[in-house]
Amino acid sequence: MKNAIILFLSILILQACASVGQVEHEDLRPGLICGIEGFTISPIEHIVDEIKRPILVRAVKGKITNEQGGWPKDTSILFEIRELRGGGGTIKTYADGEGFFCIPGVAEGRYCFKATVVGWQSVIGIIQVDRRTKAKKSILIVMNIGV
Repeated sequence: MKNAIILFLSILILQACASVGQVEHEDLRPGLICGIEGFTISPIEHIVDEIKRPILVRAVKGKITNEQGGWPKDTSILFEIRELRGGGGTIKTYADGEGFFCIPGVAEGRYCFKATVVGWQSVIGIIQVDRRTKAKKSILIVMNIGV
């Protein structure tokens, strides 16, 4: 009986983690809004898209693309994180010319993030950094043009 329960729980966990880079946590329900407080706000920013489900990763690294999967050359993308709860400041980086970004050395925990580009809709969401996550998982953000 004990082995059957362990197998059942293992299957549930695998199913929950099957979506690419995303998992639900009981205290991180989809739709929890981080808000834009503490983040850089573009002077013409009016639309902020929210990724509804937390993104589970081992390290804060990933790629930002447009709907076609690329990114316009020489378009500067600001990527920021801050702790979901508690103090601490905002950590900022800029994606490279192809949309790749990395913030090394981020401790395990939950973070709000924001991706900002002048002339594009900003994106916010939650990142869960967990060292037990597969190393290949990374953050993928798709941004839409228009403010």
